[in-house]
Amino acid sequence: MSTDRPPQVAPAGGDGASAFPDRPALALAFSLGASAGFAAMGVCVKTIGSEVGTPETVFARGAVGALLGLLLHLVLRVRVRVEAPFVLGLRVLAGTGSLVCYYGAIEGALSGGKGELATASMLLKTAPLWVALLAGWLLGEATSRRTWGALGVGLAGMALSLAGPEGAGGRSGVVLGLLSGIFAAFAYLSVRRLAVREDPLTVVTLFSLGTALLVAPFVFWRFAHAPVLPGPRASLLLGGVGLSGTLAQILMTHAYRHGKAAVVALSGLAEVAFNVLAGTLVFGERPSAWALAGSGLAVLAGLCASWPRRS
Repeated sequence: MSTDRPPQVAPAGGDGASAFPDRPALALAFSLGASAGFAAMGVCVKTIGSEVGTPETVFARGAVGALLGLLLHLVLRVRVRVEAPFVLGLRVLAGTGSLVCYYGAIEGALSGGKGELATASMLLKTAPLWVALLAGWLLGEATSRRTWGALGVGLAGMALSLAGPEGAGGRSGVVLGLLSGIFAAFAYLSVRRLAVREDPLTVVTLFSLGTALLVAPFVFWRFAHAPVLPGPRASLLLGGVGLSGTLAQILMTHAYRHGKAAVVALSGLAEVAFNVLAGTLVFGERPSAWALAGSGLAVLAGLCASWPRRS
């Protein structure tokens, strides 16, 4: 099977077809809604800035998401049931790593609080490129020539971003952005499998709970050494991070349930447009031409690698 088509994993014992029919229009609507939600989450993270550390922001994202998800389970009377705990565990680890790197890139965790929303978002969207490559490594699929060509273009774009002059986010922000895309690729591969077998609300709720539990020791350790509670403004923004991120993730999981990964990845580029617009209009960001050109090449390479080939 060619890796031009992202992995369409069937339930155990199935015949290779998805348990749900493809509904491209519905998947597109869900994905665009998720893109808007993730963009709103990025705006909240950027607005918080250095008021709250990255571990605390990730913890708030997980804690609010878990509480909201459990509440929805009670209201909708949905049972919390997991059929693939190992895959869910991988999704929690990969997703948490992606959040830490993405929030760190936005907040400028390694560059003195000078992060760029637009650059971080574009580098996160290199995930489809890594998905195409990891599918060959993890699923034993043959890597096509188009995928290798896309990898070359993507690596050139990444090198361009790193070789350019120091921007507001610095090279550390570029590295964190790239790492967020790599972690996200592992998360997307597991999401596709989970979306077929598990209830989307349960997947999002348990992911959020797992994220909160993973970063809680770091948060408590930091609080023990510097006991500072966030103010009312920061608390409100942290709630916005959790709420918008959770709702966006529910929509994204539904999108993967009803559409092929390539369609979801394509419409997910709308998030980049939302974040570039927000970074320019709200925060006055002016990413360097090197960062924009390099990130743009990497995003296009990922799209090319993940787009299905005609039979």
